[in-house]
Amino acid sequence: MPMYGAPEIQRPPELQAADEAFVERVAKDFGGREQASKLWVDQGFKFYKQNNFDLAMKRFNQAWLLNPNEPGVYWGFASVFNDQEQFCKGRKMIEKALELGLTNSDALADAGRLYTLCAVSDPSIDAETKASYIKKTYNLYVDASLKAPNLAYVYESWAVSSYWMGDYPGAWKMLKKAKSLGSEPGGKFLEMLKRKMPEPQD
Repeated sequence: MPMYGAPEIQRPPELQAADEAFVERVAKDFGGREQASKLWVDQGFKFYKQNNFDLAMKRFNQAWLLNPNEPGVYWGFASVFNDQEQFCKGRKMIEKALELGLTNSDALADAGRLYTLCAVSDPSIDAETKASYIKKTYNLYVDASLKAPNLAYVYESWAVSSYWMGDYPGAWKMLKKAKSLGSEPGGKFLEMLKRKMPEPQD
């Protein structure tokens, strides 16, 4: 689904009129454009967590119409792109979210994962850029862990990034940290990691 915020997307005049009417109505009913945009982002993430990516993207698009400077919009776009394995598109979106001031630890962890996945999945990225993405990944996870040292999600995400960078001991270390915070990692990722390296017994 195209994003309204994508500069190459030109809305036809009749749809632009509908967009303007939507923004005017919703802004009036929900306390202004900025507040309404945040509410629509929340709805987008609700659909995203239900794996309903079409409706999630629709809500994020509408949130962008309401306020193109709402950082949560771009976090939403990035989340959908991540699950669609469009990692470099996701990286660009999460980068925009960070530029607009998104600083919560969940988003920083998502950003770290997307920088990693973009770096390792796109063969067109040169070595220097790839190295800069990996460095950015590390800095993002450090920031996330400092902001929320007891949030298991940060370490689960860090484990995934470590795995894709080939740092299997690091991945196990992060999973151990996540477990200590109450997480129960399992599923496909755990199986993949075990095939690369058995769980350390220490």
